[in-house]
Amino acid sequence: MKKTVIILSTIIVIMIIGIIYFSMDKKFVPPKFEENAKTFEKVPNEDKIIRVNDDYAFYIDGIARVKDKYIYVNFYSLTNDKTYLKVRVLQDDVIIAESGLLKKNEFVEKLKMKRSLIESKRITYLVMSYEKDTYYSLGEVRLNPTLKK
Repeated sequence: MKKTVIILSTIIVIMIIGIIYFSMDKKFVPPKFEENAKTFEKVPNEDKIIRVNDDYAFYIDGIARVKDKYIYVNFYSLTNDKTYLKVRVLQDDVIIAESGLLKKNEFVEKLKMKRSLIESKRITYLVMSYEKDTYYSLGEVRLNPTLKK
């Protein structure tokens, strides 16, 4: 009986510690900015700009090209001053490559691949938008480009 009380007490204490630990606010770490971002004045093809809402629009190549360990996406951020964008390249919802955050009028030409692509499977661009001061999500857009090697 005494042994059962000790075991139950120990379990309850562990559960309380777990609840306290998981309910604590963990420090938020915002996404990093893109190291290879460059500024631009004009996108390659204005007819292909994707306008999502008043907060942001973007341009990204509809044909993704792979060379060495890079995937060329030509991703242009056409946001307002209050929004950041980033892009991930996914295959079967696994991250193949991703950019850092881009500010208004910045672009990134290519992304270093974290893993190899399976040639027979399609890829997806996941474009994510963030509020500048809070990093709250402003939504995301998924696109399926053509993949060329």
